[in-house]
This record gives sequence, C-alpha cells and structure tokens, in this order.
Amino acid sequence: MLNTVILDHQNLFVEGFRLILQKMEQRNFKFIDLSFEELCQKETDHEIDLIFVELNMDLAEQQRKIRKLRRCNKDARIAILTTFENTKIVRETFQSGVDAYFLKSTTSAEIYRGIDDILKGKTFMTDGLRLTPRIGHKSNSENRQFLYGDQMQAKQKLTKREREVLEHIVQAKSNVEIGELLFISEQTVGVHKKNIMRKLGVHNTVSLVRFAIDHNLA
Repeated sequence: MLNTVILDHQNLFVEGFRLILQKMEQRNFKFIDLSFEELCQKETDHEIDLIFVELNMDLAEQQRKIRKLRRCNKDARIAILTTFENTKIVRETFQSGVDAYFLKSTTSAEIYRGIDDILKGKTFMTDGLRLTPRIGHKSNSENRQFLYGDQMQAKQKLTKREREVLEHIVQAKSNVEIGELLFISEQTVGVHKKNIMRKLGVHNTVSLVRFAIDHNLA
C-alpha cells in the first residue's frame, strides 16, 4: 500500500487523478489528505511514500516548498504535476530534489511508467522534456526573438524600476503587495505593468511571466 498525498488546489483535478492512479495494476494507493504544513511537521501519523505537487505560477515559492518537502520527507518520492515545459524550470525543479516531473497533458500510461521508475529509485520526466537545450535547437522563446529581441535587448528595454516590478510579478504578488514592497502606489504598479507588457510585446500576465522566465528577466 502506497501512502499518497496530492497537493493541488483544483479539487476536480485531484479527484480525477486519484481515479487514474486507482486503475494502475499491481499498485495500491492509500490517499491521505495532508496539507504542505502537515507534511512538514516533525511527527505525523503516516509514513508517506508518494507526494504529487502542483507547480504553479509562483515558481520561487514553489521551489522553496519543494526543498522543504524533501528535507521533511527524505524517504518519500516527490513528483511534480504542471503545465510548465520550460527547460530551465524543469532543471531547477529537479535540483530542488524531486524524483519525477509530469506534464498535466501526459497520458495515464506514462504516469504509470513514471511511478514505477521512481519507486525503483530512478528519476522520470514526461517524454519530450529536457534538462538542457538541444545542441543547435532553438526553443520556442528563441524562435520568437524576431519579435522580442534577445535577452539583453529585452532587459535594456526595461527601466530598473520596471525590472523590480517584473520580478515581483513573476513571484505572483498582487499590485497592492508590490506597491507596499517598493513603496509606491497600487496605481503606479499598474502603470509599470502596462509599460512592461507594451515593451515586451505581451498582452496578459501569464504571457508576461512566461516571457520573463524564458528570457531570464526575473
């Protein structure tokens, strides 16, 4: 019996993922409802075998939590569930101590294969993902450089204050929180955000965060 915890904020996804795991032959899962905080308590009533962790927009905070989970659950296998395919994110997440990196678009068969691998002490990531860029291969972000320019050009487009604002946006902070941290008004933060998106050629926060990560701007 594998004591399993799924840390994901979408209840419907969690229910569906549990059903997928229950169909896995030769593996029996016992699902335990524990929060991140409870998993990191020094003493718990359960010995956890598998932890599935959602990786969301607040990447810096998520990486911190993963490292803490690893310290608190040294014998558990930790697997990521996410939509992020960026090579840098994949690499840094493995460096934080995870055993598997699953895209939410993957198949159940690949999930089963990955679970078998990590329970044998191996690491696993969804087919097509890489820890380093292919030699001679241009990523999607590089293919978009005709529109955005390279990393240095993108950085030069932004003022020092705009780069500070962007760093906090990538960390999923609200305009109010950013304003308090930088001692400026919420309205001023909004103006900076609009200017950043205009300069980088993106039109929403999700695209902005992805662009910043792809180009190491924050």
